[in-house]
Amino acid sequence: MSANARLAKGIAITVLLCVAAEFAAFAGLVAFDVARGDKLLRAIEHRARMHPLVPKVVVLLGAFDPIAGQRYDPDTKVGNVRINKFGFIANGPDDASLRLFPRKAEGEIRIIMLGSSSLAGTLLRSDESHTIAAYLERSLNAHAPPGRRFSVLNFGINGGDSFSELRMFFAQAIYLDPDVVIALDGWIDAIEGAFNSERSGLRHGLVDWSEMSYRHNDLFNRIAAKRESTPYVFTYLYLALKEAGILGREAPDNRQERYESMPWYRISGEIIADHQGLDFVLPRNVEAMAAYSAATGICFIGYLQPIADLARMPNQEERDALDDYHAAMARAGKPYFARATYTPAMTKAFSSYADAYRRLSEKYRGSRCTRFSDLTTTFERTPERVYLDATHYNERGNEIIAARMAGDVRRIVLH
Repeated sequence: MSANARLAKGIAITVLLCVAAEFAAFAGLVAFDVARGDKLLRAIEHRARMHPLVPKVVVLLGAFDPIAGQRYDPDTKVGNVRINKFGFIANGPDDASLRLFPRKAEGEIRIIMLGSSSLAGTLLRSDESHTIAAYLERSLNAHAPPGRRFSVLNFGINGGDSFSELRMFFAQAIYLDPDVVIALDGWIDAIEGAFNSERSGLRHGLVDWSEMSYRHNDLFNRIAAKRESTPYVFTYLYLALKEAGILGREAPDNRQERYESMPWYRISGEIIADHQGLDFVLPRNVEAMAAYSAATGICFIGYLQPIADLARMPNQEERDALDDYHAAMARAGKPYFARATYTPAMTKAFSSYADAYRRLSEKYRGSRCTRFSDLTTTFERTPERVYLDATHYNERGNEIIAARMAGDVRRIVLH
Protein backbone atom coordinates (compact mmCIF):
# COMPACT_ATOMS: atom_id res chain seq x y z
CA MET A 1 0.00 0.00 0.00
CA SER A 2 1.36 3.36 -1.01
CA ALA A 3 2.00 6.15 1.48
CA ASN A 4 -0.88 8.18 0.04
CA ALA A 5 -3.24 5.26 0.39
CA ARG A 6 -2.19 4.68 4.00
CA LEU A 7 -2.68 8.38 4.71
CA ALA A 8 -6.14 8.36 3.14
CA LYS A 9 -7.06 5.24 5.10
CA GLY A 10 -5.84 6.81 8.34
CA ILE A 11 -7.83 9.97 7.68
CA ALA A 12 -10.97 7.96 6.85
CA ILE A 13 -10.65 5.89 10.05
CA THR A 14 -10.09 9.05 12.12
CA VAL A 15 -13.14 10.72 10.59
CA LEU A 16 -15.27 7.62 11.20
CA LEU A 17 -14.10 7.45 14.83
CA CYS A 18 -14.89 11.14 15.32
CA VAL A 19 -18.34 10.72 13.79
CA ALA A 20 -18.96 7.64 15.94
CA ALA A 21 -17.84 9.49 19.05
CA GLU A 22 -20.15 12.41 18.20
CA PHE A 23 -23.10 10.06 17.65
CA ALA A 24 -22.30 8.23 20.88
CA ALA A 25 -22.23 11.54 22.79
CA PHE A 26 -25.56 12.55 21.20
CA ALA A 27 -27.09 9.18 22.15
CA GLY A 28 -25.73 9.52 25.68
CA LEU A 29 -27.28 12.96 26.10
CA VAL A 30 -30.63 11.70 24.80
CA ALA A 31 -30.48 8.71 27.15
CA PHE A 32 -29.71 11.06 30.04
CA ASP A 33 -32.78 13.18 29.21
CA VAL A 34 -34.98 10.08 28.93
CA ALA A 35 -33.70 8.86 32.30
CA ARG A 36 -34.79 12.22 33.76
CA GLY A 37 -38.32 11.63 32.51
CA ASP A 38 -38.37 13.07 28.96
CA LYS A 39 -40.12 11.31 26.11
CA LEU A 40 -37.64 9.83 23.60
CA LEU A 41 -38.71 11.86 20.54
CA ARG A 42 -38.84 15.10 22.55
CA ALA A 43 -35.35 14.42 23.94
CA ILE A 44 -33.98 13.78 20.45
CA GLU A 45 -35.58 16.97 19.12
CA HIS A 46 -34.30 19.03 22.07
CA ARG A 47 -30.70 17.84 21.71
CA ALA A 48 -30.74 18.21 17.93
CA ARG A 49 -31.79 21.86 18.31
CA MET A 50 -28.73 22.52 20.49
CA HIS A 51 -26.42 22.33 17.48
CA PRO A 52 -25.29 25.86 16.50
CA LEU A 53 -26.17 25.26 12.82
CA VAL A 54 -29.84 24.62 13.64
CA PRO A 55 -31.97 27.81 13.24
CA LYS A 56 -33.20 29.03 16.61
CA VAL A 57 -36.78 30.00 17.41
CA VAL A 58 -36.96 33.63 18.56
CA VAL A 59 -39.64 34.39 21.16
CA LEU A 60 -40.77 38.00 20.76
CA LEU A 61 -41.37 39.74 24.08
CA GLY A 62 -41.81 43.15 22.49
CA ALA A 63 -39.71 46.09 21.38
CA PHE A 64 -37.97 48.24 23.99
CA ASP A 65 -39.88 51.28 25.23
CA PRO A 66 -38.02 53.73 27.51
CA ILE A 67 -41.14 54.58 29.52
CA ALA A 68 -43.44 51.57 29.54
CA GLY A 69 -40.55 49.09 29.32
CA GLN A 70 -41.66 47.29 26.18
CA ARG A 71 -44.22 47.50 23.42
CA TYR A 72 -45.40 45.71 20.30
CA ASP A 73 -44.62 46.95 16.81
CA PRO A 74 -47.82 48.07 15.03
CA ASP A 75 -49.33 46.07 12.18
CA THR A 76 -47.46 42.89 13.09
CA LYS A 77 -48.38 39.53 14.57
CA VAL A 78 -47.19 37.89 17.76
CA GLY A 79 -47.95 34.21 17.61
CA ASN A 80 -51.38 34.04 16.00
CA VAL A 81 -52.69 37.36 17.32
CA ARG A 82 -52.61 40.58 15.35
CA ILE A 83 -51.20 43.84 16.63
CA ASN A 84 -53.25 46.76 15.32
CA LYS A 85 -51.93 50.02 13.91
CA PHE A 86 -52.02 51.59 17.38
CA GLY A 87 -49.58 49.03 18.79
CA PHE A 88 -51.85 46.94 21.00
CA ILE A 89 -53.64 43.64 20.41
CA ALA A 90 -56.70 43.76 18.19
CA ASN A 91 -60.01 42.15 19.17
CA GLY A 92 -60.76 40.85 15.71
CA PRO A 93 -60.29 41.55 12.02
CA ASP A 94 -62.17 44.85 11.78
CA ASP A 95 -61.31 46.91 14.91
CA ALA A 96 -64.66 48.61 14.39
CA SER A 97 -64.66 50.13 17.88
CA LEU A 98 -61.41 52.02 17.15
CA ARG A 99 -62.40 54.07 14.11
CA LEU A 100 -62.15 57.34 16.12
CA PHE A 101 -59.31 56.24 18.42
CA PRO A 102 -57.75 57.80 20.46
CA ARG A 103 -60.92 59.94 20.69
CA LYS A 104 -63.99 58.27 22.12
CA ALA A 105 -67.15 57.88 20.11
CA GLU A 106 -70.44 59.18 21.49
CA GLY A 107 -71.80 56.70 24.02
CA GLU A 108 -68.53 54.73 24.15
CA ILE A 109 -67.56 53.07 27.44
CA ARG A 110 -63.82 52.50 27.21
CA ILE A 111 -62.12 49.68 29.12
CA ILE A 112 -58.33 49.31 29.19
CA MET A 113 -56.97 45.91 30.18
CA LEU A 114 -53.46 45.50 31.59
CA GLY A 115 -51.62 42.21 32.03
CA SER A 116 -49.07 39.76 30.70
CA SER A 117 -49.19 37.21 27.88
CA SER A 118 -52.01 35.42 29.76
CA LEU A 119 -54.17 38.44 28.92
CA ALA A 120 -52.52 39.17 25.57
CA GLY A 121 -53.38 35.68 24.31
CA THR A 122 -50.21 35.35 22.26
CA LEU A 123 -50.07 31.56 22.72
CA LEU A 124 -53.57 30.93 21.39
CA ARG A 125 -53.90 28.34 18.65
CA SER A 126 -56.59 30.44 16.95
CA ASP A 127 -56.42 34.25 16.65
CA GLU A 128 -57.01 37.58 18.39
CA SER A 129 -60.80 37.21 18.32
CA HIS A 130 -60.51 34.62 21.11
CA THR A 131 -58.57 36.63 23.71
CA ILE A 132 -60.11 37.58 27.05
CA ALA A 133 -60.48 41.17 25.83
CA ALA A 134 -62.26 40.12 22.63
CA TYR A 135 -64.69 37.85 24.46
CA LEU A 136 -65.32 40.58 27.05
CA GLU A 137 -66.07 43.22 24.41
CA ARG A 138 -68.53 40.96 22.59
CA SER A 139 -70.25 39.89 25.80
CA LEU A 140 -70.69 43.44 27.06
CA ASN A 141 -71.98 44.76 23.74
CA ALA A 142 -74.46 41.90 23.42
CA HIS A 143 -76.31 43.40 26.41
CA ALA A 144 -75.35 47.07 26.15
CA PRO A 145 -78.06 49.67 26.78
CA PRO A 146 -79.36 51.63 23.76
CA GLY A 147 -76.90 54.30 22.68
CA ARG A 148 -73.98 52.77 24.62
CA ARG A 149 -71.13 50.68 23.25
CA PHE A 150 -68.18 49.12 25.02
CA SER A 151 -64.66 49.16 23.58
CA VAL A 152 -62.06 46.96 25.28
CA LEU A 153 -58.39 47.76 24.64
CA ASN A 154 -56.03 44.82 25.16
CA PHE A 155 -52.78 46.27 26.54
CA GLY A 156 -51.48 42.85 27.62
CA ILE A 157 -47.84 42.26 26.74
CA ASN A 158 -45.54 39.25 26.89
CA GLY A 159 -43.51 39.26 30.10
CA GLY A 160 -45.53 42.08 31.64
CA ASP A 161 -45.65 42.29 35.45
CA SER A 162 -47.46 44.63 37.82
CA PHE A 163 -44.71 47.26 37.62
CA SER A 164 -44.72 47.34 33.82
CA GLU A 165 -48.51 47.75 34.09
CA LEU A 166 -48.02 50.57 36.58
CA ARG A 167 -45.76 52.33 34.10
CA MET A 168 -48.19 51.70 31.24
CA PHE A 169 -51.04 52.98 33.40
CA PHE A 170 -49.39 56.32 34.21
CA ALA A 171 -47.53 56.74 30.90
CA GLN A 172 -50.42 55.96 28.54
CA ALA A 173 -53.67 54.57 29.94
CA ILE A 174 -54.80 57.59 31.97
CA TYR A 175 -54.42 59.84 28.91
CA LEU A 176 -56.85 57.71 26.88
CA ASP A 177 -59.84 58.67 29.04
CA PRO A 178 -60.74 55.17 30.24
CA ASP A 179 -63.99 54.55 32.09
CA VAL A 180 -62.68 51.27 33.48
CA VAL A 181 -59.18 49.83 33.95
CA ILE A 182 -58.82 46.08 34.52
CA ALA A 183 -55.55 44.50 35.69
CA LEU A 184 -55.04 40.72 35.55
CA ASP A 185 -51.97 39.75 37.57
CA GLY A 186 -50.16 37.13 39.56
CA TRP A 187 -47.95 34.66 37.72
CA ILE A 188 -45.18 36.92 36.41
CA ASP A 189 -44.84 38.71 39.75
CA ALA A 190 -44.75 35.36 41.55
CA ILE A 191 -42.04 33.97 39.25
CA GLU A 192 -39.94 37.14 39.46
CA GLY A 193 -40.33 37.27 43.23
CA ALA A 194 -39.89 33.62 44.18
CA PHE A 195 -36.89 33.13 41.89
CA ASN A 196 -35.42 36.64 41.86
CA SER A 197 -31.88 35.37 42.32
CA GLU A 198 -32.12 32.77 39.55
CA ARG A 199 -33.79 35.13 37.07
CA SER A 200 -31.41 38.00 37.75
CA GLY A 201 -28.29 35.84 37.85
CA LEU A 202 -27.32 37.70 41.03
CA ARG A 203 -27.26 37.02 44.77
CA HIS A 204 -30.68 38.64 44.93
CA GLY A 205 -32.94 40.62 42.62
CA LEU A 206 -34.08 44.23 42.66
CA VAL A 207 -37.50 45.42 43.75
CA ASP A 208 -39.76 45.93 40.70
CA TRP A 209 -37.19 44.55 38.25
CA SER A 210 -38.06 41.72 35.88
CA GLU A 211 -35.88 39.38 33.86
CA MET A 212 -36.17 41.83 30.95
CA SER A 213 -35.01 44.71 33.20
CA TYR A 214 -31.70 42.96 33.86
CA ARG A 215 -31.21 42.33 30.14
CA HIS A 216 -31.83 45.99 29.32
CA ASN A 217 -29.61 47.19 32.15
CA ASP A 218 -26.77 44.86 31.15
CA LEU A 219 -27.07 45.95 27.52
CA PHE A 220 -27.23 49.71 28.04
CA ASN A 221 -24.61 49.80 30.78
CA ARG A 222 -22.31 47.31 29.05
CA ILE A 223 -22.44 44.84 31.89
CA ALA A 224 -21.47 41.79 29.93
CA ALA A 225 -20.94 38.21 30.93
CA LYS A 226 -18.68 35.81 29.07
CA ARG A 227 -20.99 33.69 26.99
CA GLU A 228 -20.11 30.14 26.20
CA SER A 229 -20.14 29.32 22.50
CA THR A 230 -20.97 25.78 21.48
CA PRO A 231 -18.47 24.59 18.83
CA TYR A 232 -19.62 23.71 15.34
CA VAL A 233 -17.65 20.45 15.38
CA PHE A 234 -17.68 17.94 18.22
CA THR A 235 -20.77 19.77 19.46
CA TYR A 236 -22.21 16.84 21.38
CA LEU A 237 -18.88 15.69 22.80
CA TYR A 238 -18.51 19.22 24.15
CA LEU A 239 -22.06 19.22 25.57
CA ALA A 240 -21.60 15.76 27.09
CA LEU A 241 -18.41 16.85 28.84
CA LYS A 242 -20.20 19.93 30.16
CA GLU A 243 -23.15 17.82 31.32
CA ALA A 244 -20.73 15.56 33.16
CA GLY A 245 -19.11 18.57 34.83
CA ILE A 246 -15.73 17.97 33.23
CA LEU A 247 -15.87 21.32 31.46
CA GLY A 248 -16.90 24.10 33.83
CA ARG A 249 -18.87 27.20 32.95
CA GLU A 250 -16.99 30.41 32.41
CA ALA A 251 -17.49 32.88 35.24
CA PRO A 252 -19.31 36.12 34.42
CA ASP A 253 -17.23 39.27 34.11
CA ASN A 254 -17.57 41.25 37.38
CA ARG A 255 -21.34 41.42 36.89
CA GLN A 256 -22.15 40.93 40.56
CA GLU A 257 -19.70 43.66 41.50
CA ARG A 258 -21.25 46.05 38.99
CA TYR A 259 -24.66 45.52 40.53
CA GLU A 260 -23.26 45.84 44.04
CA SER A 261 -22.17 49.36 43.07
CA MET A 262 -25.81 50.31 42.36
CA PRO A 263 -27.49 51.82 45.47
CA TRP A 264 -30.93 50.38 44.62
CA TYR A 265 -29.43 46.90 44.39
CA ARG A 266 -28.09 47.14 47.93
CA ILE A 267 -31.29 48.77 49.20
CA SER A 268 -33.40 46.10 47.50
CA GLY A 269 -31.43 43.41 49.33
CA GLU A 270 -32.35 44.97 52.66
CA ILE A 271 -36.01 45.41 51.67
CA ILE A 272 -36.24 41.80 50.50
CA ALA A 273 -34.71 40.62 53.77
CA ASP A 274 -37.08 42.78 55.83
CA HIS A 275 -40.15 41.48 53.96
CA GLN A 276 -38.80 37.93 53.67
CA GLY A 277 -39.33 38.01 49.92
CA LEU A 278 -41.03 40.06 47.22
CA ASP A 279 -44.67 39.06 47.69
CA PHE A 280 -45.49 42.60 48.83
CA VAL A 281 -44.69 44.14 45.40
CA LEU A 282 -47.79 43.08 43.45
CA PRO A 283 -50.42 44.38 45.90
CA ARG A 284 -48.62 47.70 46.28
CA ASN A 285 -48.41 48.25 42.55
CA VAL A 286 -52.04 47.42 41.84
CA GLU A 287 -53.18 49.55 44.78
CA ALA A 288 -51.25 52.51 43.36
CA MET A 289 -53.37 52.23 40.20
CA ALA A 290 -56.53 51.70 42.21
CA ALA A 291 -55.91 54.73 44.44
CA TYR A 292 -55.34 57.04 41.48
CA SER A 293 -58.40 55.64 39.72
CA ALA A 294 -60.61 56.13 42.77
CA ALA A 295 -59.40 59.73 43.13
CA THR A 296 -60.05 60.59 39.47
CA GLY A 297 -63.34 58.82 38.82
CA ILE A 298 -61.95 55.83 36.89
CA CYS A 299 -63.40 52.44 37.77
CA PHE A 300 -60.66 49.93 38.59
CA ILE A 301 -60.87 46.14 38.92
CA GLY A 302 -57.82 44.19 40.04
CA TYR A 303 -57.98 40.44 39.40
CA LEU A 304 -55.70 37.75 40.79
CA GLN A 305 -55.35 35.36 37.87
CA PRO A 306 -55.90 31.60 37.92
CA ILE A 307 -52.86 29.40 37.28
CA ALA A 308 -52.54 25.67 36.65
CA ASP A 309 -52.01 23.31 39.62
CA LEU A 310 -53.66 25.78 41.99
CA ALA A 311 -57.21 25.26 43.37
CA ARG A 312 -58.00 22.69 40.66
CA MET A 313 -56.62 19.31 39.68
CA PRO A 314 -55.57 19.37 35.99
CA ASN A 315 -57.19 16.85 33.66
CA GLN A 316 -55.04 14.33 31.81
CA GLU A 317 -54.59 16.50 28.71
CA GLU A 318 -53.48 19.41 30.88
CA ARG A 319 -51.15 17.20 32.94
CA ASP A 320 -49.38 16.04 29.80
CA ALA A 321 -49.02 19.64 28.57
CA LEU A 322 -47.77 20.80 31.97
CA ASP A 323 -45.23 17.98 32.20
CA ASP A 324 -43.88 18.94 28.77
CA TYR A 325 -43.85 22.64 29.66
CA HIS A 326 -41.98 22.25 32.95
CA ALA A 327 -39.49 19.81 31.44
CA ALA A 328 -38.82 22.15 28.51
CA MET A 329 -38.33 25.17 30.77
CA ALA A 330 -35.94 23.24 33.02
CA ARG A 331 -33.96 22.08 29.98
CA ALA A 332 -33.83 25.65 28.70
CA GLY A 333 -31.63 26.67 31.63
CA LYS A 334 -34.36 27.43 34.18
CA PRO A 335 -34.13 24.55 36.65
CA TYR A 336 -36.45 26.28 39.11
CA PHE A 337 -39.32 25.26 36.81
CA ALA A 338 -38.90 21.67 38.01
CA ARG A 339 -42.20 20.82 39.68
CA ALA A 340 -40.61 20.07 43.07
CA THR A 341 -39.27 23.64 43.21
CA TYR A 342 -41.89 25.52 41.23
CA THR A 343 -45.13 24.27 42.81
CA PRO A 344 -44.45 25.11 46.48
CA ALA A 345 -43.04 28.52 45.51
CA MET A 346 -46.14 29.40 43.45
CA THR A 347 -48.48 28.08 46.15
CA LYS A 348 -46.80 30.28 48.76
CA ALA A 349 -46.82 33.39 46.56
CA PHE A 350 -50.46 33.03 45.53
CA SER A 351 -51.52 32.40 49.11
CA SER A 352 -49.90 35.70 50.02
CA TYR A 353 -51.52 37.43 47.04
CA ALA A 354 -54.95 36.03 47.91
CA ASP A 355 -54.64 37.48 51.44
CA ALA A 356 -53.54 40.83 50.00
CA TYR A 357 -56.44 40.98 47.52
CA ARG A 358 -58.90 40.21 50.34
CA ARG A 359 -57.47 43.07 52.36
CA LEU A 360 -57.66 45.42 49.37
CA SER A 361 -61.23 44.33 48.66
CA GLU A 362 -62.18 45.17 52.22
CA LYS A 363 -60.29 48.48 52.14
CA TYR A 364 -62.15 49.66 49.01
CA ARG A 365 -65.53 48.20 49.97
CA GLY A 366 -67.08 51.66 50.22
CA SER A 367 -65.67 52.84 46.89
CA ARG A 368 -68.12 53.48 44.07
CA CYS A 369 -66.34 51.31 41.51
CA THR A 370 -62.99 50.01 42.79
CA ARG A 371 -62.93 46.24 43.16
CA PHE A 372 -60.41 43.49 43.88
CA SER A 373 -61.24 39.89 43.11
CA ASP A 374 -59.50 36.52 43.35
CA LEU A 375 -60.07 34.41 40.22
CA THR A 376 -57.85 31.49 41.22
CA THR A 377 -60.90 29.20 41.72
CA THR A 378 -62.61 30.25 38.47
CA PHE A 379 -62.03 26.88 36.77
CA GLU A 380 -62.73 24.78 39.86
CA ARG A 381 -65.84 23.18 38.32
CA THR A 382 -64.60 23.12 34.72
CA PRO A 383 -63.64 19.57 33.66
CA GLU A 384 -62.48 20.36 30.10
CA ARG A 385 -59.04 21.70 29.25
CA VAL A 386 -58.57 25.42 29.91
CA TYR A 387 -54.77 25.68 30.30
CA LEU A 388 -52.24 25.60 27.48
CA ASP A 389 -49.40 25.52 30.02
CA ALA A 390 -48.78 26.79 33.55
CA THR A 391 -50.29 30.23 33.02
CA HIS A 392 -51.77 30.59 29.52
CA TYR A 393 -55.42 29.81 28.82
CA ASN A 394 -57.00 28.32 25.75
CA GLU A 395 -60.06 29.77 24.03
CA ARG A 396 -62.46 28.13 26.49
CA GLY A 397 -60.49 29.42 29.47
CA ASN A 398 -60.50 32.95 28.05
CA GLU A 399 -64.25 32.78 27.47
CA ILE A 400 -64.93 31.71 31.07
CA ILE A 401 -62.73 34.47 32.53
CA ALA A 402 -64.33 37.07 30.24
CA ALA A 403 -67.82 36.00 31.31
CA ARG A 404 -66.90 36.55 34.96
CA MET A 405 -65.39 39.96 34.16
CA ALA A 406 -68.42 41.00 32.10
CA GLY A 407 -70.71 40.49 35.08
CA ASP A 408 -68.44 42.58 37.29
CA VAL A 409 -68.21 45.39 34.73
CA ARG A 410 -71.98 45.55 34.26
CA ARG A 411 -72.53 45.78 38.01
CA ILE A 412 -70.19 48.72 38.53
CA VAL A 413 -70.75 50.62 35.27
CA LEU A 414 -74.46 50.18 34.49
CA HIS A 415 -75.91 50.25 37.99
